[in-house]
Amino acid sequence: MLQLEKALSIYSDKLIDGEEVNLYDFSNEVETADREEFLELAKFVELTSSKKATDKFKSIFSKLNEYKEEYYGYSKVANFHSEKGADLNSDIIDKLFDEDFPDEE
Repeated sequence: MLQLEKALSIYSDKLIDGEEVNLYDFSNEVETADREEFLELAKFVELTSSKKATDKFKSIFSKLNEYKEEYYGYSKVANFHSEKGADLNSDIIDKLFDEDFPDEE
């Protein structure tokens, strides 16, 4: 039989490692006097573990969102001449080029 502290330590290690743990089966390994307290404290261990998973998900989702924005931004950059007003933009670019390099025609 496991003492309360040892059982909580093992249980939290298993959750961190991503193992599937049946809480009630595991609680049968805890000393009878500590079993109820173990089940109460195990809820807090699970909350801590789920917060870590949520933070990891947010981090991964944020990176995916950055990649998405970058991916969809490429088509705008590559095709800016085909967008509405592209002729005006092209004229402005030509004018600026002619001002800076008048000999390059």
